[in-house]
Amino acid sequence: MSTAATASAPATHGLRVQVFGADAEPLPAEALARLFPHVHPRSPRFERLARSARIVVTHTSRIVGFAIYHRIDGDLRVPDLTLLASPECGVRDVLGALLDALEATCLAGGSRRIVLPPTARAHGLLRRRGYELISEGCAGAWMEKTFG
Repeated sequence: MSTAATASAPATHGLRVQVFGADAEPLPAEALARLFPHVHPRSPRFERLARSARIVVTHTSRIVGFAIYHRIDGDLRVPDLTLLASPECGVRDVLGALLDALEATCLAGGSRRIVLPPTARAHGLLRRRGYELISEGCAGAWMEKTFG
């Protein structure tokens, strides 16, 4: 694993957050299949999920939050994210840890805007954190947060 490819943050609410660059080892197929059961393991999307730069949130070594990201035109774009809450850690805690890491990654890389898909369970929390709906239609819904 490349030392430049990973970073880790202290655990909050028992959650551990790790940021992996695109040159890090791919996420194991078993973990991805659990996170994205509707994505076929031999599909291009599955391969992209395994090999992209990503943020992984774990609770007692179980992945409970996951997002891949790309830097495009000065933005940090998050095409895929998933949350797997449990009785020990709720959606709000997992999403909060994931957003904290995405926002830090955005700013650390010199980007000033994050674009991500809203999840039905997290739409209200995203709005409270300053994310605004920017597009809805045939391309789907997206939310953005702009920094200074």
